[in-house]
Amino acid sequence: MDAGALWVVVARAERRRDAEERAFVLGAVGVPNRIEPLMDGGALLLVPQALAARALRELSEYDRERSSAPPREELPPVPPGALPSAVFFAAVLILAHLLASADAFGLPWWERGLGDAARIQGGEWWRAATSLTLHTDFAHLAGNLVFGAVFGVLFAQLVGSGVAWSSAFAAGFLGNLANAWIQGAGHRSVGASTAVFGVLGCLVAFEWRRRALYRVSRVRRLSPPVMGVLLLAWLGTGDAQTDVGAHAFGMLSGSIIGGLIGAGLALRRTVRPWPPRVQAAAGAAALLLLAGAWALALTR
Repeated sequence: MDAGALWVVVARAERRRDAEERAFVLGAVGVPNRIEPLMDGGALLLVPQALAARALRELSEYDRERSSAPPREELPPVPPGALPSAVFFAAVLILAHLLASADAFGLPWWERGLGDAARIQGGEWWRAATSLTLHTDFAHLAGNLVFGAVFGVLFAQLVGSGVAWSSAFAAGFLGNLANAWIQGAGHRSVGASTAVFGVLGCLVAFEWRRRALYRVSRVRRLSPPVMGVLLLAWLGTGDAQTDVGAHAFGMLSGSIIGGLIGAGLALRRTVRPWPPRVQAAAGAAALLLLAGAWALALTR
C-alpha cells in the first residue's frame, strides 16, 4: 500500500484494548491498519481509504458473531449462610436421633417414622419424609452428616441455603416414595442418605445445566455427571445392608430438581441465586413439611 495513501477511521473505541482487538481481526484477514490514541484514553482504528468498505464489512461480521455467541462463563456470587445452614441440618438430624433413641415423650418414634414400603403404599406417605431423620446408630448418622454437609454446602454456595436444603429434602422425600413403590411390600429403610444423594444429584445436574449456557468444552460440561455417577458407585453401593435403591432414586430425583433449577438460569438470564425472601420461604417450607410429617406420624 502506498505510504501516501489516505487513511480513514473505521472504528472508535473507548479503550485502546478494544481497538487492538479489532485491529487484530483486520490484520488476520489481510487489511492493513493502525491505531491512533485519544486524549480520553480511547483510540481510533484507521485503514487505507481503498480498503475501508472491506474493513467495515469484516468488523460488522465480527461484531455479529460476538453478539450471537454464548456468553463467557460467569460464576455465581457465593451467597452467605452456607456453613451455618449445614450446622442447622446437622442439628435437626442429631435432635431427631436423640428423640427416637430415647422414645421421647413416651412415643414410638422409630415404629411410626421408619420407611415401611407397605405402609407408604397404603397411604402413609409421610413416612417417606420422617424416615430421612432416623438412623440405626451414631456411625450411620455420622456418615450422613459428613457427606450431607459437604454436598449441601457446595450446592448452597451456588443457589443459596434455603433453595439448596429444601431441594435436598424434596429429593430425599421423592426418592423414598419411588423406592417404596419399586421395592414393594416388605422393604424398610431409614436414614438421610436418600437426601444426601439427592442433593448430590441436584449439584451435578445444576452444574451440568449451568455450564451448557457458556462457552465451555464438552469435557468440562460432562465432568459433573461423570463425577456424580462415580460418587454414586463409590459411596452409594457399599455392602449388602446398603439401600442402593434409595440412593439411586434419591440421586435421580435430585438430578431432576437440580436440572429444573439450572433451567431457571436461562429463563432469568442470570446466575445469581434467588433473593433472601425466596431462600427463607424455601427453607421454611421444608421445615414445615418435615414437622407436619412427624405430626401425622405421631398422632395417627
